[in-house]
Amino acid sequence: MLLFVSCHAFADEWHTQDTILEATYLALHITDWAQTRYASRQTYQNGNPHYDEANPIIGTHPSYGKINAYFIVTGIGHVWLSSIMPERARSMFQYVTIGVELDSTIHNVQIGIHAKF
Repeated sequence: MLLFVSCHAFADEWHTQDTILEATYLALHITDWAQTRYASRQTYQNGNPHYDEANPIIGTHPSYGKINAYFIVTGIGHVWLSSIMPERARSMFQYVTIGVELDSTIHNVQIGIHAKF
């Protein structure tokens, strides 16, 4: 517990760019969340779900509860991790995770998945 509390002692100062990057990540994260919920409620075609989830953590056909828990925990976790990282590592982490979310949300749009809660 003390390790987690003391992590802020190692973090560098938070800048406007950090806020912009974190807001960008969270906007994409929430879009991905909405897309995942949309895909999970699509009707079955020929006895099979229309879309399969690619995230192995939540499984191929996750429930709303699993989807919501995953996106809430990972969203909060991203903010927390970003806040305790040194500046250089923070920027790299934010840029990489923005790229991953951007790729995911663009792919979802291309295969017809909408962002609807």
